[in-house]
Amino acid sequence: MATKIIYPALSNYQRKWLDYSVDKNLQDEWLVRLNSLKIFYPTNVCEGHATCDDAYPHIVLLSRADYLDRIDNLIRNIELTKHIRSCLPESTVFKLSSLFAITNEPDTHFGDHIVKLSLSRETPRESLDFFEQDANWFELVVSSAEQIDKICLELLDESSSYRKTITFGK
Repeated sequence: MATKIIYPALSNYQRKWLDYSVDKNLQDEWLVRLNSLKIFYPTNVCEGHATCDDAYPHIVLLSRADYLDRIDNLIRNIELTKHIRSCLPESTVFKLSSLFAITNEPDTHFGDHIVKLSLSRETPRESLDFFEQDANWFELVVSSAEQIDKICLELLDESSSYRKTITFGK
């Protein structure tokens, strides 16, 4: 799980990466690739922890503000669902959602609107050891996240071109 470092002490399953504390088995390359996505950015990357409730490895991505309204419209496109399914390894569950929440909780905006893509492994970690299959799942899912990001960008470009054609075709 990637979180801003507030305290100098890290737990025994974390390490420092840039200004974040991350799970120690997450490779720098995966974190760099996830942070290089154009439409989405990672808010939670967790290797899964066999000894707690958070046993399922997962990646949670949010839409960048620049793309929020456009991606919100795009997620209603059934073609996007087909594309996402085709990108992901079979062992992965995905959820793409749009949420508008009104809150007065501290440290949140009054009206937060997010588009969230959650990718999680179907099976939990059962060992404290990080095995090759765990690393393989992360490699596949990071690659999938890159493909999904690219597909979304292409679909957004197509819809923009289509709107321009209609607008200028009068």
